[in-house]
Amino acid sequence: MEYLSFDLKNKFLAEMQKFHSEFDELVEDVTNEGSLNKVETEALSRFKEMIRYTVPRSLNSKGLIVVIAYKYLVPNAGEEDLKIARVLGWCAEMLQSSFIVSDDMMDNSELRDGKMCWYRKNKLGNKALNDCFLLESYVYKLIRRFTSRKQYYVHLVELFLEVTDKVVIGQCIDVITCPKEGSLDFTKFNMDRYCEVARLKCGFSLPLTIAMRMAGISETNFYTIADNIMLEMGLFSQVENDYLDCYDSDVSRKIGNDIEERKCTWLIVRALEVATPEQRRRLMELYEKCNVPDTTAIDEVKRIYQDLDLPSLYAQYEAESYRRVLGMIDSLDGRLPKGIFLEFVNFIYRRQKSKLSS
Repeated sequence: MEYLSFDLKNKFLAEMQKFHSEFDELVEDVTNEGSLNKVETEALSRFKEMIRYTVPRSLNSKGLIVVIAYKYLVPNAGEEDLKIARVLGWCAEMLQSSFIVSDDMMDNSELRDGKMCWYRKNKLGNKALNDCFLLESYVYKLIRRFTSRKQYYVHLVELFLEVTDKVVIGQCIDVITCPKEGSLDFTKFNMDRYCEVARLKCGFSLPLTIAMRMAGISETNFYTIADNIMLEMGLFSQVENDYLDCYDSDVSRKIGNDIEERKCTWLIVRALEVATPEQRRRLMELYEKCNVPDTTAIDEVKRIYQDLDLPSLYAQYEAESYRRVLGMIDSLDGRLPKGIFLEFVNFIYRRQKSKLSS
């Protein structure tokens, strides 16, 4: 949060306080099953613990975007509709958490948002897979409970299903590209494929699309325009995540293991693009060995990254992406307020904005 402007920081903090104040009530609501026997009550108690542990994070930006975007689109919205916006914001966060829990298991991660990954807590292991299903089921339970009589109900259900489908496809391509063992096919480590997978996995359009559906926007072209802008920001967010995994775990608040997992990240793809033939050969040779306990190969990959000056290449990409998104926003004309996207830009590109204003 330290990179946000004073006004934007206060706006986010104020909305965040309201957003989080309704979470416990929502947990009680979604797990209230009426008359239960002793065994069912025990299960629900554990479910509540899981939701409280996995869903609230340091920022919950996707959920906040739903509320802030809806306020922009419907300035005079009543408290009932604002409450629904917050509920749907938490639905977006629950869906995100279901992906995160499973992703942490697949990646054998240790920390998430500065604390132990859920599947590692109490040595849950693969049993946590059931919790992913539970989180997803609660999403639709909440949507039905709060919006079943709204005109946009079916649109919301279809939207969440579509996002889930895209994320799962993206994860599948990730698994195919980066097997845990055996040889890697480096012809698949290219920028076009990387960008396509990143856009599928990020789900970045979901929050704004929720707000637009709530606001009654029906024109297809507005959704296409919004989707293009949000996906560009989502792509940047994924590239930034890849960069922080290698260079700044204090900011990402998790222990980076992309290299040892032999992930197809922006760093390795960009490195293969700019490397000399000898560096490229050596990188591919080393990257295939990074899944063994010995860290020698990992350390040497990082040294080659430094030799190729990847931090500077990342900074260049960040600046280009920032300008590209601003250009897309500047060309907006019609019902979509530019202010919505500019606020997201101030948040997503907080480091770039800080550099330009210093």
